[in-house]
Amino acid sequence: PIDEVRWVAAVETDTVTAFASGEIDLTQVASSDATWIGYDPTLGLRLHLAEALSVNYFGFDTTEPPFDDARVRQAFALALDRERLVALDEGADAQPARSVVPPAIWPDGLDTPIETDPDEARRLLAEAGYDDPADLGQIVVGGSGLNVAPAVAVWRDVLGVEITVETMEFDAYTDRLDTDAPQIFTVNWIADYPSPHAIYGLLLEPNAVSNYGRWSDAEFSELLDAAAAAADDEGLAAGYREVDAYVAQEAPLIPWSYGATWWLVADGLRGLGNLTIGLIDFGRVSWNG
Repeated sequence: PIDEVRWVAAVETDTVTAFASGEIDLTQVASSDATWIGYDPTLGLRLHLAEALSVNYFGFDTTEPPFDDARVRQAFALALDRERLVALDEGADAQPARSVVPPAIWPDGLDTPIETDPDEARRLLAEAGYDDPADLGQIVVGGSGLNVAPAVAVWRDVLGVEITVETMEFDAYTDRLDTDAPQIFTVNWIADYPSPHAIYGLLLEPNAVSNYGRWSDAEFSELLDAAAAAADDEGLAAGYREVDAYVAQEAPLIPWSYGATWWLVADGLRGLGNLTIGLIDFGRVSWNG
């Protein structure tokens, strides 16, 4: 094991140059740097992609029509071809999200599919009483979190919905999420601790501070409590898979994408796990040889 770790707060050049010169042994790098580092004959061998611990998602204000109806929420979710749109919008670094739980803390066996079905989306809207999309009224989308343009374009084109995009300073936007969230809002969330409960509990439990859409569902709460109370890892994973399937069915939010996190790691440095932000355990770090 390494006896001492020196945490470098700043370097005179930039972190990639400092790593290449041997000044530092471990550093996170921007996705824009990773695109060329991957082709570098020396640095490319030391570039690692970490499993994502954060998720970008669209949320709904579920307390008022039309998004108090799960069929309407599901319609807006099914209209989006996330696998295509995320790649076009965010590039190869981003992964389309199949769950609001990011990959680093997926329960074993998670297989919630990314479904796209514009025809079913329109059918669900009609079933919910919105055969004429104009009856939905003007939908307000908060555009201060993520780039909402691709999703908004699809909702307008595929569902025929009238949409207004509101933008404001980010501090004002976060304040609004706490008090009066837009009908559709966007959030980037990093899990506070390595468990699916860090997402479900903080974002979707009734009365949770970060449940900006104010979704309240008794069956969800029962499923979440049962998952958390599982006696072993197998039961825990099965419980959270059931929670995830229920969230996908009720669609209080639409998982959108997982951002990539890239690191440069010196040759022979071991024990860093998957390098996900916030989960590095330096007590396990060692040099190979």
